[in-house]
Amino acid sequence: MGREAHLLLAGLFVLGLGVIAVAVGLWLGHAGAEYDPYLVVSRYPVSGLHPESTVFYRGVEVGKVNRIEVDPQDITTIRVLIQVNKGFPVTDQSFARLRVQPLTGLAQIELDNMPGPAKPLITNPQAPAIIPMQPSLFEQLTGTGQDLIGELQRLALRLNELLNEHNQTRVQHILANLEAASASLVQVEKEVAGILAEIPKVSASAQKTLAKIEEASAGLASLSQEAKEALEESQSFLATGRRLGVTLDQETLPRLHTLLEEIQAASLSLKNLSEKLEQDPRAIFLGPLEPEPGPGE
Repeated sequence: MGREAHLLLAGLFVLGLGVIAVAVGLWLGHAGAEYDPYLVVSRYPVSGLHPESTVFYRGVEVGKVNRIEVDPQDITTIRVLIQVNKGFPVTDQSFARLRVQPLTGLAQIELDNMPGPAKPLITNPQAPAIIPMQPSLFEQLTGTGQDLIGELQRLALRLNELLNEHNQTRVQHILANLEAASASLVQVEKEVAGILAEIPKVSASAQKTLAKIEEASAGLASLSQEAKEALEESQSFLATGRRLGVTLDQETLPRLHTLLEEIQAASLSLKNLSEKLEQDPRAIFLGPLEPEPGPGE
């Protein structure tokens, strides 16, 4: 048993030396590297993030976390000082997001850029440029879940209000009315079945009625033809009357007017002759008498 304990201790010692050697190698590998400092400002929790955590840009390692602290002027803000490989293009459209490992719970910082024109950020150790932190996918899901829980709570309260004693009584009345309506539907179904049984008889009567309607339609067609012929004859009569009126107005009436004038002139001449005969009946045989000479002629 003692020998196995010694072997276990020796193995642990070798494993520890290996871990130390790897850590020293990593530290020495980064010792000569140059970085640009940036300050990530977050109003969201940064659980799982530690100094020396890796900084990625779309999955590519570009730096590491240097320091994490609470803003002394605003305790709701977390300040994360990161170091990005010197010369890496960080712009005013850059933003940071926390990326959490699903198994270990450790977090890293993921950098990305928003679309659109961008200008490079000017930074230095005395005044590091600020990169805003956006909520991670987990935080978005958490916020959505909290909103969903709130909606479910409000829905539960409304259901409780809906299922109070008064509404339960109303629901029972509604169910009773539905049962009565169902019985009425059964009765209506029976009546409809009886009506459907009478449909063949009604159909036969309808066929007879249609036959009579067809006969009446034929009679109406004949009557319509006779009316059409009478209308054509009346139109011909009207045309003849119109021509007769034109002839009467343009030929007969002027001739009648001339005849009346001639009759009037003859009547006037006959009147004059009658007056002369009354004055001197001999004039019809001797002609008109010359007037006697007046005095002095």
